[in-house]
Amino acid sequence: MGFRPEAVEMRAERHNSLATTIAHVSYLGEIEQYELRLSPSATIKAVEQNPRQIRSVGQPLEVHVSPHNLFLMYIA
Repeated sequence: MGFRPEAVEMRAERHNSLATTIAHVSYLGEIEQYELRLSPSATIKAVEQNPRQIRSVGQPLEVHVSPHNLFLMYIA
């Protein structure tokens, strides 16, 4: 199962939400790029355009990915 970093929404929902901790933040003008830690050995990337708030490393962040933004990868 996969999704693109820009599909990650910085909000919690009842379904398809992930509890993360911010591991790294890159400020790129109008875009912030995040590395979000799911567990000690698993991270995801997220991108937010025109962020409404400043987030920092170590802060917990619940994120959401809409079902239509998920894709299944099959490796034979």
